[in-house]
Amino acid sequence: MPAPAQGVIPTTNYLVPSSGRTQAVLVEGTFSAQAYEIDWRQYNVDSDQGFQPQGVFIDNSLGLDTLTITIEPIGWEVTCAAGTRVTENFPAPNGQQAFITGNGDATIVFVNFPVLPSAGAVTIQGGSVEIGGQPISTVPSVNSGGVPYQTQEIPVTANNPIFNNSITGAVTTTGNMTPASVNQYLRKLELRLTGDVSLVAAGLNLITATLNGVPIWKASVYIPGAAPNVAQYWAETIDFTNDDIGLNFGAGSLVVTVSTALATGHLECNVYSG
Repeated sequence: MPAPAQGVIPTTNYLVPSSGRTQAVLVEGTFSAQAYEIDWRQYNVDSDQGFQPQGVFIDNSLGLDTLTITIEPIGWEVTCAAGTRVTENFPAPNGQQAFITGNGDATIVFVNFPVLPSAGAVTIQGGSVEIGGQPISTVPSVNSGGVPYQTQEIPVTANNPIFNNSITGAVTTTGNMTPASVNQYLRKLELRLTGDVSLVAAGLNLITATLNGVPIWKASVYIPGAAPNVAQYWAETIDFTNDDIGLNFGAGSLVVTVSTALATGHLECNVYSG
């Protein structure tokens, strides 16, 4: 790009200044640490009207460092990081001057109407963001022990499968199922009524799962009086991992019961902990 130059661009906007129609002034070129000065007091966009900007569009996508515009005499700074674009409003004092520093090519458009602020990058330094009066604290990359925080989801592995099944006749419980090791959580419970299941009298049979003496799941299943003789009569899978309940299985036991003893068939139970 050539050395910084200025140009007038006619604009149309609904927010017309009291002095008349809106205008924009284009400033583009290569900027450096040596401040480029604009004295708006000596700058007219036409023969009868001065130009007093209150907003600016900055394209510093080709810049190698932050571009800074300082509005004098109030010392107000508008900055645009290297490789980004920014749109900002700023106070428009009488006797206004602008001093621009940067590093590389950039395009700046000053306007004398309010703009909608936007930015290609947002940086918060030494402060906090508040939503509804509640601050959002930044989370360090490591904990107090120097161990990095986990930033990806860790899949829960269900292990230690336990198999047990109900017995036909007078027995109405599947037995006491305990985890293979301590400090376990109940992950999944799979229940299956075999295809030869039946009751002495057809009807609803309440199946209940109790963990550490507390019922955690129950359902009523209709069972016929004559075995249907199918491959599988009924099945249900309760995945506690998906529900994220986290039932402690390490210090107790799981008992599955049927309210009425099965005449034929089995209630199979597959339990997974981890």
